[in-house]
Amino acid sequence: MGWILGIVFAAVLTIVLGLYWAFVLRLEQSDDAALRRRLKPEGNVGVVPKQFRILKPTERLSDVRGLNQFLGRMGNVSGKLQRDLTQAGLNMTVGTLLLASGCCGLGAYVAVRLITLSSLYGLVAGLISMWFPFMYLSYMKNKRLTKFEEQFPEAIDLIGRALRAGHAFTTGLAMAAEEIPKPVGEEFKLLYDRQNFGMPLPEAMKAFAARVPIIDARFFVTAVLTQRETGGNLGEVLDNLASVIRDRFTSNGRSAS
Repeated sequence: MGWILGIVFAAVLTIVLGLYWAFVLRLEQSDDAALRRRLKPEGNVGVVPKQFRILKPTERLSDVRGLNQFLGRMGNVSGKLQRDLTQAGLNMTVGTLLLASGCCGLGAYVAVRLITLSSLYGLVAGLISMWFPFMYLSYMKNKRLTKFEEQFPEAIDLIGRALRAGHAFTTGLAMAAEEIPKPVGEEFKLLYDRQNFGMPLPEAMKAFAARVPIIDARFFVTAVLTQRETGGNLGEVLDNLASVIRDRFTSNGRSAS
């Protein structure tokens, strides 16, 4: 009985990961590639490998060494899951997420199998239950990104005021990191820390845009990088961007803080 459950568990896990790749990861890879192309400096081919390393997750994928190595070899699948966990603000590893999925699936299979005496019903229940952790992950990710959109105009305003007061752009980032609550504050803190510890600001900004997959964050990064290349009044540009974001929230029936 034990080895049969083990085979069923492995088969169900393989099916779920395959479906996740086919219907989630593969569809989002084109968006990630398009973002990297838009943010990549024209004619500077030599920066591509370095940029790709920045966009890749560096977090441990599992606390179990063997599983961590296995997930590391899964490449895009484990990388996408790690990005989703980061964007959802969940303090867990990819290995923990997959373990939760497997436990949900196996628990549902055993329970339904014992109740109905049908392996088919148990397998169906297991397949459905294995999606529960991923559904929760998606819910938390969307909730955090929505909160980010609501707070983002306030952070942009704060940086713009710092620039008009004569402070450097990086000082404005530090102020946003300290004064704006999560999730915006923690994202700006990571952005500030990365450039403060030696990462070039353009690359830190691109990594910020990759971590926060909303159009307003991309506009913000594009505005800052363009200003660094061509010059201009960045404070005024940020003020206009904050106003545009607030107007969109108003037109959609939402209010930005």
